[in-house]
Amino acid sequence: MGNLGRHSKRRSLAMRVLALAGIVGVMLVSAVAARATPSTSVSFFLTQHDDFGTIAWQAHGAIEDAGTWATGRVTFSGGKSPVFAGMIETAETNTAQTGSFRMNFHGLGYNATGAFSGTWEISRGTGIYKGIHGTGTWYEVDIPDPANPGHLLFTFPCTGSVHFG
Repeated sequence: MGNLGRHSKRRSLAMRVLALAGIVGVMLVSAVAARATPSTSVSFFLTQHDDFGTIAWQAHGAIEDAGTWATGRVTFSGGKSPVFAGMIETAETNTAQTGSFRMNFHGLGYNATGAFSGTWEISRGTGIYKGIHGTGTWYEVDIPDPANPGHLLFTFPCTGSVHFG
């Protein structure tokens, strides 16, 4: 076989290798894109007693679930000044015990008005919440505790978006 025939076979082999590499590349990009979901709207609602004992959480929208939550690290500064700032780390676990995630709250409070609000961020999910991330805003609404007259329930409506990836 002459040089022309060998060149043609090499070129044909090279073209097949390039085509295969292109197909593999498209498959890899598709697989990576399939792992990350688009952000979707979600609403969370957390409640606790006025002695800071947690009660429950529920979610609607991108997540339809509920369960218990626990407070982790709490950091506040400003004390009795007109404005205070803080960070609260929480861990939410669903009722079925099939998943949990960490939800961190950052906020500002105003002692004169009692207003307390800020932002939240979700990370470090396990089980069905593995790979979850999210952000949004929250505020505090205090309501009378029907089971304990003279006491309040602290409620935290949270809105934002979540995605898995």
